[in-house]
Amino acid sequence: DYKKGKKDEYKKEKNRWLDVLISKVEKDLIPGFSDMIQIKEAATPLTYERYTNNEKGQFLGMQLIPEYSMHKGLDHRTPIKGLYMVGGSTQPGCGYPGAPISAFMGYLKMMEDITFVQAVILIIENF
Repeated sequence: DYKKGKKDEYKKEKNRWLDVLISKVEKDLIPGFSDMIQIKEAATPLTYERYTNNEKGQFLGMQLIPEYSMHKGLDHRTPIKGLYMVGGSTQPGCGYPGAPISAFMGYLKMMEDITFVQAVILIIENF
């Protein structure tokens, strides 16, 4: 158990499972898959807890309670001009299920903030 100081054992087990999954993909779906991998990393609830500070590594964003629901999540705009946030903890919240909606809402806010000329350039560069 990682939190009980058995970090080496935890890492070995995490990597063992990563190898099991890669082998399964290679055997059943994509022959030679392991040779295509340049970097591999596994994420567990401890990983989510470390990087998101979500309790017990839960991955569905903020708690689904009235205080955090619909338009009470983090705003898409940041204090840094041109930097927007989207994801399970931004408006509208709701974790992974809400992330695509959050991306669209963030896009709309970005489009509100840029000029017509900037929008045309953005469209041209991405087609």
